[in-house]
Amino acid sequence: MKAVVIAFWIYLETVITGQKSCDEWKKFEDYCYMRSCTNASFSDAHMYCTDQGGDLTSISTEEEFLYIASILQDTKRVRGWIGLRRRYNQWRWTDGTWLDTTEFTQNYLDEWAQKGSCVYMRTTPSGRKKLFGESCEELLNFVCRKRDC
Repeated sequence: MKAVVIAFWIYLETVITGQKSCDEWKKFEDYCYMRSCTNASFSDAHMYCTDQGGDLTSISTEEEFLYIASILQDTKRVRGWIGLRRRYNQWRWTDGTWLDTTEFTQNYLDEWAQKGSCVYMRTTPSGRKKLFGESCEELLNFVCRKRDC
């Protein structure tokens, strides 16, 4: 039900404004989130988020995953960095927490590892959403997260 409400809210925002808002912090549950208006490498995106008092977003629940996907959802396919990176063959969020592998299957980790060490979320206008690995130098949108707006 919560996912339906989130999707409807994003749909209304897009219909009313004609576009997705970016570079604006929006509260969802315990955190505030912001989609970038510009593209950046993973490290530049991470630096931008920390300069704003946050970090690239980590994901700990399905609701959070769906909310982040809704932020990136647009009239075209969008790819946006999240804060997951592989270092020394271990996946870790940029906020310092380790990836809880019960959230994601080993197949996802293998798929990510084939292409790159940094992870992005891809969304399509039809509502598909998935995580992929990419070279950390690729220039993509990104989503920041922080405690207070």
